[in-house]
Amino acid sequence: LDVAANRFLPLPNFEIFAFFDLITANNDHHFRNILRTAAGNLVAIDNGNSFPWCHDRDLPAYKTKPLHWFKWSALPHAKRPFSKHMIAWINKLHLDSIEALLRKHLVSEDVPSSKEHLEGKIQTLHDRFTLIQEMASQNVAIEEISLAVLRLSEKREAHVH
Repeated sequence: LDVAANRFLPLPNFEIFAFFDLITANNDHHFRNILRTAAGNLVAIDNGNSFPWCHDRDLPAYKTKPLHWFKWSALPHAKRPFSKHMIAWINKLHLDSIEALLRKHLVSEDVPSSKEHLEGKIQTLHDRFTLIQEMASQNVAIEEISLAVLRLSEKREAHVH
């Protein structure tokens, strides 16, 4: 994704893309990991750094640093709040379903510390979701929500270390 080239193009799924990125807190969505289809939809690729907080000690150090958080927030699309339709969708979302998927897929027998850090990752999911939901309901710009999620991660990292 190139910001200059896409600055004024319609990005039909920008809100759902931004929400997905905010809820998963993928710290590796720089512009080479975001594609735009011919229809203008954004596609997230390389989602291996999703749910990065409370990192497993088995991960290499470069995967634990937030180098590329929410680069899409430079687009003018992020200067607006979520639409009423998107806020309604967020409010209908069943977080327990997402939590169940995380409990199933974030634990690996090959990664001993994955069980140890699972509860921290679940808690940060709840923290992010609550923050996003509250700020979206207050019509805060998506860019500001992304900054608040970053501040939340900084607090969490300070607490964990």
